[in-house]
Amino acid sequence: MNVNLFVARRYLRQRRRGEGFYNLISTIAIAGVFVGVAALIIALSVLNGFNGELKDRIVGVAPHITIQKFYSNPITPEEYERVAAKLSEMREVVGFGPALMRKTLIQSKYGAEGVLVRGVDPELLARTSSITDPRYPLEGEWSFEGRGVVIGRQLADNLRVKVGDTVLIASPEDVIMTPVGPIPIVKHHVVRGIFDAGFYDYNMVMVFIDIRNAQQLFGYGDRITNVEVKLTDPLRSTRVSQKIRDELGYPFVPIDWLMENKNLFSALKMQKVVVFIVLALIILVAAFNIIGTLIMTVMRKTREIGILRAIGMKSKDVMRVFTYFGLLIGVVGTVSGTVFGVGVSWIIDRFKIIRLPAEVWFIDTVPVKVQPLDVILIAVAAVIITFLATLYPARRASRLDPVEAIRYE
Repeated sequence: MNVNLFVARRYLRQRRRGEGFYNLISTIAIAGVFVGVAALIIALSVLNGFNGELKDRIVGVAPHITIQKFYSNPITPEEYERVAAKLSEMREVVGFGPALMRKTLIQSKYGAEGVLVRGVDPELLARTSSITDPRYPLEGEWSFEGRGVVIGRQLADNLRVKVGDTVLIASPEDVIMTPVGPIPIVKHHVVRGIFDAGFYDYNMVMVFIDIRNAQQLFGYGDRITNVEVKLTDPLRSTRVSQKIRDELGYPFVPIDWLMENKNLFSALKMQKVVVFIVLALIILVAAFNIIGTLIMTVMRKTREIGILRAIGMKSKDVMRVFTYFGLLIGVVGTVSGTVFGVGVSWIIDRFKIIRLPAEVWFIDTVPVKVQPLDVILIAVAAVIITFLATLYPARRASRLDPVEAIRYE
């Protein structure tokens, strides 16, 4: 074994009588690194879990790419055929279909809410969205028969309606002039189904109706507002969106789901960075503990350092001894903290220990996802910080004059 490493290990253990206090200081320094690394891994894993859960829910119910025209102008049947021909040639595209989306008002006997009506082709809906999959709870059925609509769980609760009830949807295109001003005409629709996408905003504002009914309701004739596209790999939506833009050109504007939710994911990313910085301060505090431990060890071991120098150990070897000593503290704390952090994250994810109120979060347990890259970055950062903390005390030890160190011993 390397002599410098051997001496450093002996200093770390410090089993001799009267040196228990210094052993305690080393233990506290290790514990500081341990807590910092474990806290970082667990916190970032929870953030990764929420981020991944949010992306899965958005990808599951929303189209991966939405193709519109500039200024939200309607798309004619001829233009749709042109878009469809281009999309059919792209191997990244799983399915696509026409859609008509407009903001309007929905009303029941108990209240009214602003909603986003999404007119879709019932035969193509499964090819552009996963909302019809059995994994999403559904009360009733996906049917638009007889002016049928399918609405979200939260919207149904707010309107206090159930399957079979009648709701009124306002038509902003048709108004009646009255002495108090224009009043939009409302048309009766029957609630055929109530879905739960597991996403509050989606459940609260989305109303599905047949695209032909939507065209009639909003006065669009045979035109639509956008084309919805589903991809084989949602994570490649930005690249495919650019490809569609190049293929179609003006006046079409493809918008991928990442761009549509850019502010949300940017906020989550910033939150992750802030959490990393804040919790990294724990490791920084542990680094100061290591500096104090090494300085006290240098003071305690002055006689031993003088003897080592007197029998021929070079100053650079003395510096290596205390560098190894500090690194051992950092490595032991980092390895144990990494194992503990990954283990706790796995247990939380595997056994669903931490419960959440589903009516608030729409998930009943805390999602956890350990990313190997995060673990590696945390471990490397911890070791680098502890290494930098060893430089000053190790250099101070290497500069001790052996004669002065043992003169009064």
